[in-house]
Amino acid sequence: MENTTPLGLIDDPVRPQLKSAIKDLMLHDSIKGVAIIRRDGALIESNISPALDLRQVALSGAALANTSEMCSKEMLRGEFEQVICECEAGTIVCLGAGKEAVLACVVDSKSGLGSQLIVISKAAESVSKILA
Repeated sequence: MENTTPLGLIDDPVRPQLKSAIKDLMLHDSIKGVAIIRRDGALIESNISPALDLRQVALSGAALANTSEMCSKEMLRGEFEQVICECEAGTIVCLGAGKEAVLACVVDSKSGLGSQLIVISKAAESVSKILA
């Protein structure tokens, strides 16, 4: 269920690397969906179900990360690292992936989040390097 019509403007040579990063994350059973989003809300790459409004998914993920980033600065807590949104049907984790992007992951709520955060954090670092 891969979206092949991303909204973000990313050079074609980089796109296979981003798809590979998403594919690697999806090897973990508890990770149900991944989106790489520009901080302005444009979708760069995703495997989120096309049945969802992908533009709204991207805008919401960017807003969640941007609001958390603003809050961390206003409360003098340092740089934004991640935000975890626990929902009835699962957990959404958003991490900064460089200065211009956010990595948003949908995680099964039945799995232990600790080990998944390590995997997601490494993926965010990878995406940051790819987009640099």
